[in-house]
Amino acid sequence: MIRIEKTWNSILDRYRIDELQFREEYAKLYGDANFFYKEKNNDLIFLILIINRKYNDFETPYGYSSFYTTNNDESFTERFFEEIVKILNREKLIAGLIRFNPFCDLPKTDLFKIEYVRDVYHIELKEDFYKGFKDSVKNKINRALKGNYDIVESNSCDEFIKFYYIYIDMMQKKRSTKDAYFSKEYFENLSKTGFSKILNVYYKNEYLGGSIFLTGKGKNSYYHLSSLKNNEIHKGLSNLLVFEGCKIAQKDKSERLVLGGGLSSNAEDGLSKFKMSFTSKSKKFYIGKVIIDKKEYERLIKIYEEKIKDSSNLFLRYRDILN
Repeated sequence: MIRIEKTWNSILDRYRIDELQFREEYAKLYGDANFFYKEKNNDLIFLILIINRKYNDFETPYGYSSFYTTNNDESFTERFFEEIVKILNREKLIAGLIRFNPFCDLPKTDLFKIEYVRDVYHIELKEDFYKGFKDSVKNKINRALKGNYDIVESNSCDEFIKFYYIYIDMMQKKRSTKDAYFSKEYFENLSKTGFSKILNVYYKNEYLGGSIFLTGKGKNSYYHLSSLKNNEIHKGLSNLLVFEGCKIAQKDKSERLVLGGGLSSNAEDGLSKFKMSFTSKSKKFYIGKVIIDKKEYERLIKIYEEKIKDSSNLFLRYRDILN
């Protein structure tokens, strides 16, 4: 029988699951997260979900905080998801999105569609990790090191809020949709987690922006968010911040720094190329598309396509007509 918990770090600790993004304080940054889990014969299986009553659907927290099992036998995983679907059906939900952790096994199930999204790049933090950087990256780092920048490592709320305003400006220039923004409250809460560190950059007393890293609570550290102004003037700064983030994660005894993915699956966008300049290591990132009420899901998608006339294939795109 599946149990549901509001707090679950003690369960992770008991099974020695050493992944920062599975921890409750990370998941709760993104909403009222719940831990759906089952134990049987010393095995554990779980799914971390946020139920959204505004849309009557669900999703896993941002990033890779979702599913894990110590036993990937189909008889174990399929039974778990059968019970999950029954629970979500009783909750009268329409559909939901699962973001799988690329460093964990995918579940064996026929109950929903699992789909490849993009590659996720990561730097293995061996003693000589710097040698794996492309020469062009090393040159940019060396150039930035000569730039007389002051880089402040901090977890103070004030430094996170400074970053927030640079981040918002960047999102507006990119014309990102409002629902893609992280709020000011998000950055305030992020600063309190105990595993978030920001590297803020100053040049002649001018604040240029920075990078946020999640580190110190597991084998994986994460290059979480980065935003800099005047990037064309201060070339190499983004590269330097990744390098400094690697050193912090290595000091925190992480095995790797996860850079995340690019903007598409073909690795030809600028963000993918930037991350690939640091490493040749990657993992596949998959999502799970779960439809609970097929009739209602298809009805809403039809209304969306008639009203919005957009070619977007986002799974939960009907949310736009329910706002």
